[in-house]
Amino acid sequence: MKRIGYDIRVACMSAVLLVSAVCAEAVKDVGASLEIDSRLSLSEEREYKSWASYIKAQLCRNDQSFGLKQYNQYLGEALSLSPDSEHLLEQWCLGRDLARQPERHAADLKPIWEEHPENVRLTMLYLDLLIQSGQDRQALETVLFSLQRNDWRSGILTLRYVELSQIGERSSLVEKNLRHALHMCKEKDLTSAHVAAACYWRDSCENEKTAGQAEGIGRFKRFVSKLSSSRYRRKSLWHAREAAAWPEDLEQMSAFALSSVFGNFEQWKEQIDYLEQLKDANPSMADTVWYFMDYINAMRELDRTDELRETLEQVRFGRDWNHRVLEGAAEAYLQLKDYGRACEMFEMLSQQEPGNLRYRLMIAQISLIEGQSMKGLAALAPLRGLPPAGCELKARLLAQHGEHEKAYAEYMSLLKLTEDGKLRDQWTPRASFYDGLVMTCLGLDKKDEALKYVKTLYEQDPEDAHGCNFYGYLLADFDRELDLAEKLVGKALSQEPDNPAYLDSMAWIRYRQKRYGEALDEMCKVLENDGMSQDPEGEISEHMAAILKALGYDATAEYYQKITDNLKK
Repeated sequence: MKRIGYDIRVACMSAVLLVSAVCAEAVKDVGASLEIDSRLSLSEEREYKSWASYIKAQLCRNDQSFGLKQYNQYLGEALSLSPDSEHLLEQWCLGRDLARQPERHAADLKPIWEEHPENVRLTMLYLDLLIQSGQDRQALETVLFSLQRNDWRSGILTLRYVELSQIGERSSLVEKNLRHALHMCKEKDLTSAHVAAACYWRDSCENEKTAGQAEGIGRFKRFVSKLSSSRYRRKSLWHAREAAAWPEDLEQMSAFALSSVFGNFEQWKEQIDYLEQLKDANPSMADTVWYFMDYINAMRELDRTDELRETLEQVRFGRDWNHRVLEGAAEAYLQLKDYGRACEMFEMLSQQEPGNLRYRLMIAQISLIEGQSMKGLAALAPLRGLPPAGCELKARLLAQHGEHEKAYAEYMSLLKLTEDGKLRDQWTPRASFYDGLVMTCLGLDKKDEALKYVKTLYEQDPEDAHGCNFYGYLLADFDRELDLAEKLVGKALSQEPDNPAYLDSMAWIRYRQKRYGEALDEMCKVLENDGMSQDPEGEISEHMAAILKALGYDATAEYYQKITDNLKK
């Protein structure tokens, strides 16, 4: 028999194809016909047996008379003989639904790991299964044993050890082991060990900050805590910068962890520089969800609008995007006030999850901002049993569309549920609710109700400038309680003396008081503060026309009236 080299895999796969038609007999024959050449080395013999077991597994999969248990058994034997084979490890994972019953899968992998505790990839898989099944203590013992067998030369296992060792305070044992790992690790492993140290000191810093903000501690302890957290921050960033200098050495897990360190300390410029270097060193990293989320978040924090838009342009219809990517893009577009693209992101999310209430509510909310009431109502139409916030949104959309009666009914229904105590733990009418209700009452010419609810709005927060102005303006508009109106608007102006809307309200109060000269003075202040450009519905120009007419400036009054008529068309 010839010496068997690495091409044994090709021969084995060819055998699978040749005998797949007679699987049951083939499985027996593969085991019975093995003749191990005495000239093979021990490693070659193990590889030969490993791939023979792999053939058996593949043949079992092709023959339904064999169960999944036998397939997994042969695949486990193959992996046990060749633990360094990425292909066999991948096949072992593909043959199982690891997200379900992780405890059972961990039990299946345990004997294989126990034979090869020094194998890093095998250990990482075993750790993931232990953690998923809630066996954190066992996971910590596992990673410690594996690291000891490796003499602390694995950077990625050191990182996992740090993650599993977090107990909310510093640990002299963890720090001792970290120093040992940093001394023993070389090249790529050293880079990941620096990431592990950066994460440890980052967590120590956060824990110290929390302790320093606790109630009841003295001023001196608070000062010492602040000094300690500052020192831990410097240590963390030092290790992070050491690791960031070698982005080509980082695996997925350590690359993500390193980015989170820069993000936690709000080192946005460093985070972007690191991510861009990481992309140059390993372009596939840029396709991961965490990379995209971290990159656009750092761009947002630095207010790099043009670069952020360029990055976001990658997210388009026609591709099955991860929902976290779409949500991140949507939030970024909302920050940029690009409501059209934000709505597009939520529409893509809604297509992925048609029953997701939040996505449809966001589409409706954006439609309200954009004045697209029909689109917003269409987004809410398929939903049954809207939550109170959704009912309020629907009412606002109906009012925007001119369906004031329906909007009023929605508002009244919510108020009744509130008065009956049925929404006590879910929702409370706030300023935006009463704002919308008042405007709906005005649309139905229900003046008394409008005043009733605007008073309620004011009473919720008597110091709020908007509430004071709204209440005062309506009193003036209805020519009622002008002294109270003057007091309310004066309170609003004391907070924002140059606000054109508040100045316009005061001018209208002066007009109602027949103090036309003072009214014109107030309107001049409105013009000085660029109030006309903030008057899409023509109220300011209409008030100016009325005041000028009362003063006898008919030609100028007619000019402002034409502006009003054009805006109200």
